[in-house]
Amino acid sequence: MSFPLWELAKDLAMARSGAGPDGEIPRESMRGRLAALLAIPGMVVCLVAGELADSWIVGVSSLVVLVAALALLVLGPSRIGALAKALRRRP
Repeated sequence: MSFPLWELAKDLAMARSGAGPDGEIPRESMRGRLAALLAIPGMVVCLVAGELADSWIVGVSSLVVLVAALALLVLGPSRIGALAKALRRRP
């Protein structure tokens, strides 16, 4: 038995990751696939952590940390450095 939300995440990851002209899958697509596959179990862990701590603040803050970590995973180190430089230059 498969969960519909899990199948949706897999389908979305596969649809967004087209191979390039040389048949090789770009790194950004692979990072996006990995983030999509890690998102659902990560959200479950966040909800369980909030429930075990009996605090909605823990649940919400862990979701924020999860989304930030997945965004950093998808962006990659080169884009993170460029984003940091752009933010430092802004007045």
